[in-house]
Amino acid sequence: MRWLLLSLFGVFAGLTVLAYTVVLPETEARDGLVRAYLTAGDAGDLEAVDRLLSRFAAELDRAGLEVPDAWTALIEDTGEIDPAVIAAFASAFREVRGRPIESVPQLVWSTDANPAREVQMALFREWHLREYGEPIDIKTDPSNREITKAIVQSVAGAGPDIIEYYGPAEMRSLALAGIAYDLTDYARAHGFGVDTVFEGARSSIAMAND
Repeated sequence: MRWLLLSLFGVFAGLTVLAYTVVLPETEARDGLVRAYLTAGDAGDLEAVDRLLSRFAAELDRAGLEVPDAWTALIEDTGEIDPAVIAAFASAFREVRGRPIESVPQLVWSTDANPAREVQMALFREWHLREYGEPIDIKTDPSNREITKAIVQSVAGAGPDIIEYYGPAEMRSLALAGIAYDLTDYARAHGFGVDTVFEGARSSIAMAND
């Protein structure tokens, strides 16, 4: 009896690890991108999005699911999306883009676990899709919030894509470690610079030459 219980425990432990390391991350990654496409689709006038959603409508019909008048109607009142809808979208994405939805680049953002980050990431996905016609995903990594950890990982070539820092001291640490590069000329060429922000923020985005 003891061995049976231990065996069952091992099976359930293995399934739990699989769910949290493979199934759940994959579902969450798809979910955010599907939401971005649905929102952009309702906004209209984006050929790349409309072409994919047209194929998505065919996949919904083939799966016996209703094609809504507004794409965001597929997001339920609870905020969830039916897994069957996500599967239909993933199939349409592969057909139109010639690659799986999991291949979409994903940025890693070292920041805190503030609930507002979910809203900010959703807005970023939608903005990038509308602005460039290309999907991109993003996720947070609160465990990397400590600046020295992010620096060590970045120097080793395994750091986050977006590093959140607070104030001139942390920004200086990033610059001295060779992680933050001088973008003065690039920023100026695109209409941005120290002189375009309010004075109190200048020390947090620029280092004086010394």
